[in-house]
Amino acid sequence: MKRYLLLAWLCWGLLLFPSQARAEQPSVLEIAPEHTLLDTAAALSYFEDPSGQLKYNDIAQYAAEFKPSKGTSLGFGFTKSAYWVKLSYRSPLDLNGHLLELVNPLMDSIDLYYPRRDGLPGHTHLGRELPFAQRALEHRHFLIPMAEMAPEGTLVFRFQSESAMQIQLFVHRERDFWAQDQFKLGAQVLFVGILVAMMLYNLLLGFSLWDKTYFYYIFYLVSAGLFLCSLNGLNYQFLWREAVAWNKVSSPVLLALTNLSLVAFAAVFLKLKAYSLRLHQLFLGLMGVSLLGLVGAFLLPYALMGKLLVLFVLISSISSIWAGLVILRKGYHPAKIYLIAWSMMLLGSFLLALSRLGWLPLHFLTQNTAQIGVSLEAILLSFALADRIKLLQREKELALFKASVDPLTQLFNRGKMLELVQAEQAPFSLVIFDIDFFKKINDTFGHGVGDEVLVKVAWTVKHALRPQDSVARWGGEEFVLLLPGSDLLAAEAQAEALRQKIAALHFESIGRPVTVSMGVATYKSNDSFESLLERADARLYKAKLAGRNQVVAS
Repeated sequence: MKRYLLLAWLCWGLLLFPSQARAEQPSVLEIAPEHTLLDTAAALSYFEDPSGQLKYNDIAQYAAEFKPSKGTSLGFGFTKSAYWVKLSYRSPLDLNGHLLELVNPLMDSIDLYYPRRDGLPGHTHLGRELPFAQRALEHRHFLIPMAEMAPEGTLVFRFQSESAMQIQLFVHRERDFWAQDQFKLGAQVLFVGILVAMMLYNLLLGFSLWDKTYFYYIFYLVSAGLFLCSLNGLNYQFLWREAVAWNKVSSPVLLALTNLSLVAFAAVFLKLKAYSLRLHQLFLGLMGVSLLGLVGAFLLPYALMGKLLVLFVLISSISSIWAGLVILRKGYHPAKIYLIAWSMMLLGSFLLALSRLGWLPLHFLTQNTAQIGVSLEAILLSFALADRIKLLQREKELALFKASVDPLTQLFNRGKMLELVQAEQAPFSLVIFDIDFFKKINDTFGHGVGDEVLVKVAWTVKHALRPQDSVARWGGEEFVLLLPGSDLLAAEAQAEALRQKIAALHFESIGRPVTVSMGVATYKSNDSFESLLERADARLYKAKLAGRNQVVAS
């Protein structure tokens, strides 16, 4: 398991931390007719405005302070600063049919200043602080048509947001963008479809088994799914298009709910209360903090709650994996699949949190690690829950077995024999027998030797019976046989054969044979179990009075 986790971290590290060279000066973005997609990263430069008060006309005096971008995106984490970004471009033809795309649906405010084809300055304002319907193009990301922009010039952006400041800009040829976007949207639909399928499947199982673990799991899938859809802008586009205030607060609220459901599911699935009281108390504390985070998401500043919650998800992730390892070492097999499944999701969440804090560059993988991880986790955890069902079934069967079996002889106990007799249909016979002079054996040789005699006699009888027959320890040295399909003569013959087998046993501890006395009775139409047993017991008593070591059937 440890090697698996280390390998996963290594693979993600190689993908997420490619070698990067810092450009000394941003280049000019060449927009050629044959280009369908252009990443603007190498042509960007940025300037931080800590006060957030600078206007477009003020920017010219800070031209020398603009810094070239590095890597594939600009990521600054949670910040109160506004950021000004420049993009110089050149195209041999007009830009009709081209789009600018900003891949960050959580950006609060975006202002773009650009040169128009008619020589006048242009300006457009957008962001999630505006109703979705006011966007020029309906899309989960921010799209800006370039048709009225001059073929050559410099675009100046102003970005400000309470959410994590991440800036990634692309230039698309419009017809190719919409074609490629269908594939990307299909991937998001696939993600949602997987979660919905897992939710419905586990909802049915939850109601059929009435197991709260499934409902905690569904709670997690709903919370995590909505949270990730919120990060991708899908919720704003399809669920609450006009609810600007709610859209802004929904991300921390859904993240707090995801944290709560994550630790609640882990605590129940891993049976922490049964396996580790300390871990159970720790997870109760984590749930309490999640509830406080849920309240804080409505009351505290967005940036503060964003930092607290993304840090808390790291703590929850580490705690969940640690708990899984501890419980696995205690022999709880479903914890193995749990660890594999949740390591995928938690690793994705961990990387997502790092990207939101600005510690990882923003690219395709860091944008989608959580979706990929949650999808894999949803599928694998269904296997884990199925494995848990099998384990619970085995535990239930074992508990039922223990409840119906005598612990010393491993024969059925009195309650199980009563159940079997009441379910049996005529004809059948009952034999009751006990070990002759057993009290004397106990008094002379001790209870250990007495137990040895009981076990050996029980084993002999059990392995001499027909498959349909049953034997139970009735109490002390008394045993009861149920012989389905046997009339009185057949039952008497079976009992006699058993008596002889027992008499032939050798017991080194006592140095002499052990004998049994048996009473046989056959079921009659007006019999109750008590009357049938009473007749068999009376014949057992008769066998004892006649000298023991014999079978009496009449």
